[in-house]
Amino acid sequence: MNFRKYDHLERMGHPEVRDLDIGLIHVFPKLDGTNASVWNNNGHICAGSRNRELSANADNAGFCAWVHSDEPGAVAVRTYLFLHPERIVYGEWLVPHSLKTYREDAWRRLWIFDVYDGTRGGYLAYEAYRGELEDLGADVIQPLCTAENPSASQLQEMSDRNTYLVTDGEGCGEGIVLKNYAWRNQFGRQPWAKMVRAEFKEKNSRAFGAAHVKGERDICGEIVTELATEAWIRKEFLRVVALVAADLGEPLETGGQPSEEFIAANRGKIIPRTLGTLFYVFVGEEIHTILKKWKNPTLDFGRLNKLLTIRIKTVLTEVF
Repeated sequence: MNFRKYDHLERMGHPEVRDLDIGLIHVFPKLDGTNASVWNNNGHICAGSRNRELSANADNAGFCAWVHSDEPGAVAVRTYLFLHPERIVYGEWLVPHSLKTYREDAWRRLWIFDVYDGTRGGYLAYEAYRGELEDLGADVIQPLCTAENPSASQLQEMSDRNTYLVTDGEGCGEGIVLKNYAWRNQFGRQPWAKMVRAEFKEKNSRAFGAAHVKGERDICGEIVTELATEAWIRKEFLRVVALVAADLGEPLETGGQPSEEFIAANRGKIIPRTLGTLFYVFVGEEIHTILKKWKNPTLDFGRLNKLLTIRIKTVLTEVF
């Protein structure tokens, strides 16, 4: 494993992170230190800053020296990377930067915020790395909460109320980082978003875990959750595949299941047709139910389409 620069955090609202806030969001505090990374290069533990690999003669605020020290957090990270040499640990090396009001016991420690898996080419979800690292004795940043389809005002409130690791009575931290592990942007990438400025008491503890915030009432989300069932999605998907097969002159037998090979070979035709057709069919079949059950709601069809797309991808993981 070689040095890999941590992906840039985009400000919420940037085109690169459009729709990241749709679905289940992990909301993390954003710390104000210096970006750092640790990895295993053929049995040798390496340390990096945001832009370069570090060494004893070219360190960054003492981070490389700390990585190779006997400090419990450093030993924990090294142990983790010997167990998982395909991974990179990213975190905030907490040394004074713009914000100097963190608790005394928080300084000069690596606060881990992500783990990259080189085998799968992506970041692990928080639940996938937290337990083992903490059991080894590493410092892992805890999420402030998880949130389902949070509104812009809810996110702003979270950003404006975050004092994670800040000394009591010493004001606020820097902001929040938003992560949606099930999401990719239109380019197939997975950048995270940030909202700066903060003032939130550190409410989550390892003992009690993160709070869970339910988004403001989302009619489109309720509709998709209740009406877009797994059975309906799979039934309509098979119909789409049958249509694609017929167009290609390879009709399926009545009631026949398409082969994995056929789907894989024709994903470029099947996926866009599935997303377009299922939305059209969903609205056509369910509009009367929607009007009656939700009492003639005002619908944002663009949002309805996005939520249905996420639901389809969640159900048809073997295809998407």
